[in-house]
Amino acid sequence: MKSLVLSLIILTGFGPYSNYKNNISSKIVQALDITEFNLKIKKQILSVSWKSSVKQYKEIIKNLSSKPDNVILLGIHSSKHYYLENFAWNFAFGKDIDNQIKFGVIRYKMNLCLKTKLDLKKIYDALKDRINLKLSNFPGFYLCNYIHYWALSLSYNLYPVLFIHIPHKECVRRGTETISKIINMISLLDSQSV
Repeated sequence: MKSLVLSLIILTGFGPYSNYKNNISSKIVQALDITEFNLKIKKQILSVSWKSSVKQYKEIIKNLSSKPDNVILLGIHSSKHYYLENFAWNFAFGKDIDNQIKFGVIRYKMNLCLKTKLDLKKIYDALKDRINLKLSNFPGFYLCNYIHYWALSLSYNLYPVLFIHIPHKECVRRGTETISKIINMISLLDSQSV
């Protein structure tokens, strides 16, 4: 009998910073119950640090025995909507928790922007009536965009990377339900494309 190979998803959120001592993205990552999925999920909370976040993300990728099937990165923003980010831009700006200021290109000799491999329009169309969801082409220039750009560039277009912006005032229960629906839809679309 052939054994079922489980899909591997990397799921990250960000730790506390500035006025966000309880960053909802990390709370959702921690609370997400992986037993409901027929998946293996590797969870990681990233520091809101230019240097540490990339180091932590590279460690996750380096320690995998095989490439992930999907990478889902979570971060917060001030809107009331969940945003599926189409692009990451090769520019960073802001001060991190280490008091380091970044203003400039993320990776030299790289593209101005990188696009996710996932068909976000399909995900949006399937979920827009159930989730307060929007598509976005601009994730800002802070750590969300920064780690998204790094993750896309390190994927070498071999596996999908998605960044989801979460309303910073969202509750954990509704947040985990929403992210579960998005993960389930990605898995369903993956299985249909095989």
